[in-house]
Amino acid sequence: MNVYPVGSQVICRFAFTSRALNPAELAAFIASSLLPSGIGIAPDLLYFDYEPPNGDAPTVLTGDSISTDHVGAYHAVLPITLSGLWHYRGRGTDSDGTPVACTPDQAIRAVRTF
Repeated sequence: MNVYPVGSQVICRFAFTSRALNPAELAAFIASSLLPSGIGIAPDLLYFDYEPPNGDAPTVLTGDSISTDHVGAYHAVLPITLSGLWHYRGRGTDSDGTPVACTPDQAIRAVRTF
């Protein structure tokens, strides 16, 4: 699990693909946001959900808050304001709101520095 200091802005990458990425492809995606040719899926509507460690309700980002890096490859910037365990995921729907893609929940840890 990645650990970040409070006050950081973390780039959270997520992808929707037609098949699972192998370990080498996943590492390349995390490093560069590139996916193998032809496997990216582009939902009509994108969502990035995150939950801070204080128990507040999840926040949902949409629109300009989510950047498209390539077909199927996206990222959002998560401002780390509290120490603890943060959870996030990417979701996509068709134009009618029917879910078509969702990433597994991911977690990062934030720590306060002195």
